[in-house]
Amino acid sequence: MTFLLFSGLGFSNGQVFKQKAEVELSDLIKKIEIKYDVSVTYESDISFKFTKKQVSVVLNKKTAEEALNETVKKKNLTFKKIRKDYFVLIKKGKSDNKTSEDQTSIYTEKTITGTVKNNTGDFIPGVSVIAKEDNSIAAMTDSEGKYIITVNQKIKTLIFNYIGYKTKEVVIGNQTEINVVLQEDLFDIEEVIVSGVAGNTPTKKLAVTVNKINADKLSEAPASSSASALQGKIPGILVKSSFGSPGSGTTIQMRGATSIRGNSPPLIIVDGVMVNTNLADINVDDIASYEVVKGAAASALYGSKAGNGVIVITTKRGKNLKESFKIRVRNEYGISNLQNELNLATHHPYQLAADNADFPYTKYEGVTYDNNGRVISGSRLLTDSAYADQNYAIVRDQQKEFFKQGKYYTNYFSLAKKDNNTNMFLSFENHKNSGIVFATEGYSRKNFRFNADTKIGKYISISTSNMYMLAETDNPGTSKGFSDVLFVQPDVDLNKPNDDGSPYHYK
Repeated sequence: MTFLLFSGLGFSNGQVFKQKAEVELSDLIKKIEIKYDVSVTYESDISFKFTKKQVSVVLNKKTAEEALNETVKKKNLTFKKIRKDYFVLIKKGKSDNKTSEDQTSIYTEKTITGTVKNNTGDFIPGVSVIAKEDNSIAAMTDSEGKYIITVNQKIKTLIFNYIGYKTKEVVIGNQTEINVVLQEDLFDIEEVIVSGVAGNTPTKKLAVTVNKINADKLSEAPASSSASALQGKIPGILVKSSFGSPGSGTTIQMRGATSIRGNSPPLIIVDGVMVNTNLADINVDDIASYEVVKGAAASALYGSKAGNGVIVITTKRGKNLKESFKIRVRNEYGISNLQNELNLATHHPYQLAADNADFPYTKYEGVTYDNNGRVISGSRLLTDSAYADQNYAIVRDQQKEFFKQGKYYTNYFSLAKKDNNTNMFLSFENHKNSGIVFATEGYSRKNFRFNADTKIGKYISISTSNMYMLAETDNPGTSKGFSDVLFVQPDVDLNKPNDDGSPYHYK
């Protein structure tokens, strides 16, 4: 008898037959997983073969359970349903086998809930809850310190971790609710800076010098403006007022005078936005932190405008609260006076007119006056000795007339609130500083700020930062008026009106 095989066909005595094909268990399981969208696992030593007819019968079943029932029929196998979409094949009589137990235990899940607090009883949001045996299983506490994590039976320990607190490990055991108290770890905090183009970077790894001031440090020595708040708190930074009058601009130098005129201001960024404004117009009570970046390398982070350094200001938001609701009210009132007066001359070296005693002003020889005592022509003549020993007709305290007692006040109100998905910060400030120069109103400012963050669904977050500011300034304009007072004659009445009725004539 002779057989010829060709493409799966055989010939015997003129008769044709098909070669019998078989399917491995692994291939059948793959087909079941694809058709019924389930997962099936089994021990590696389980191996069976199936005919195409048997495979067809299995795959014609309506459900995965019916298909698996047909698969294990007459195979000394059984299966166990772990969850809706997961099954395990097990040899009959060996359900207590360690391997089988390991396979089923991996997919037997339970949910653990709980809260995380600090040692003062406050809830801690943002705590990482990680399975020690599998870092891919993790959760995070919400704004109320609550967490939910689902683990399988292979996970024995949970790790609770948060910056500024000691890491804590808790054995799960039979617990389904685990409440944790974390202890502060003040000696294991490494400062992290959020740079302009990179993620969180440890300070020691930065190529630039970064100094940070938070709200707690600002409150230790309250400042009248956001510019003066930097003075004395950061080494190497010089903050000075341009003219000294209320609300006047400030000059901030981080790297010395890098231009001929000494005008080398740093770049100012408020809540991620570059601004071109006077720092005096920003309410210091709304500031959560300053980050001052010094060095020319700051240009690599913020561009060419940052060549003289960068001041990054972050304003307060509701999400930074430890509690869910906070109201803050601050009222401040004070007075200001000229600290010192200079001793000015009360005599002069000029010749007095013969009829000087008949006039309410000092009349000099060689000068022609009108009826109001104003000079028409001529010039004063020195005495022979040129000593300043001649009396003025009247001596006024010009410094006392020019300067007054100034008053300043600040009324501030803020409201902060947060919940699971939304937080907000609202503030209003009314500030007034009259200054110490007579006939001027000084500087007044009204600030309104509204910051909010909200989360919509799982992937969308919306944040807004808004500020409205109205500032009014009524100052002498420059410091020249102060020097003029020092050189004006002491018999001049600064309050005497001009000929046209406008106030304050003096020569």
